[in-house]
Amino acid sequence: MIRETEEAPFDIDAVAVESVAPPEFPPPALTLDEVDDAMKLETVRPATMEWQSLDLRTYAAALPGIPERIRVTTSAQVFDDHVESHEFFSPGAHLFERVEREEVASELLESTTGVCWLIQTEGEQQSRFVVNTANGPQEVSSLRALLDNLPHLGPPGAFSEDRWPNARVRCVL
Repeated sequence: MIRETEEAPFDIDAVAVESVAPPEFPPPALTLDEVDDAMKLETVRPATMEWQSLDLRTYAAALPGIPERIRVTTSAQVFDDHVESHEFFSPGAHLFERVEREEVASELLESTTGVCWLIQTEGEQQSRFVVNTANGPQEVSSLRALLDNLPHLGPPGAFSEDRWPNARVRCVL
């Protein structure tokens, strides 16, 4: 029996009972194109961040406390081709996470006056993000929706809690 198993090729399809197709996943919360589009907007980046375009989807970036600029990219292909000299600017990467921490620490205000708000309702796990547009407050559920609404922001104002009573509201912009 041992000799037979060593000589016979193993066919996974012949012994697999269930399909090996991957499950359907939900769309990503943000895409690399959205990250790239967002970082091109000076108003979206932390005020203390240096961000200089070098090549297509490649940038020199720095934050206070970082001794020298870091070459980052929002392109998976560029990163694959230059992994030794580029940092991938995406969720989970060192600089991306540092930018996220800097923004959360400096931008979340307890005030409700502004143009963008984070709303946390008791009993709900997910927060809501609302922007004040020229047409009134709009809930946005993706980075793309936020980027699309940025050119249409209305004037700063106080957040109206009519739609979300008893929610914790924090101004983010």
